[in-house]
Amino acid sequence: MFQNFGSMEDTVFCGVFDGHGPYGHVIAKRVWDLLPLKLGSHLESYLSCEEVLKEISLNIADRMTSDSLVQISANGESQVYNKDQDTVQMLLTSIVKAYRFMDKELKMQVDVDCFCSGTTAVTMVKQMGCD
Repeated sequence: MFQNFGSMEDTVFCGVFDGHGPYGHVIAKRVWDLLPLKLGSHLESYLSCEEVLKEISLNIADRMTSDSLVQISANGESQVYNKDQDTVQMLLTSIVKAYRFMDKELKMQVDVDCFCSGTTAVTMVKQMGCD
């Protein structure tokens, strides 16, 4: 369990990693070591952007509600998102990216046979203030 996960004081990450096959224990350990770090970095990156967007929203508060954020994309388009929906979508996207990263990382390991071995992972990210 990681407390203060993703630089958020009220958030924890929990995971159970059950290895299977001849190298399952090795794969489970690697996933335990890397998955939370990768997911945490995605969340920290999002939070950095969110802080910048909050700063922008303070400057243009008359055009926004307090429950919304403006996102400016690379092509210059801007959109307003509901903060709660955006957070859930960000979390889902970050989880999928972290798991895909792990798949690629494990396939590149030459010292472990990932064809016959693997791990089943059950993970949870929980904010303490949310029930």
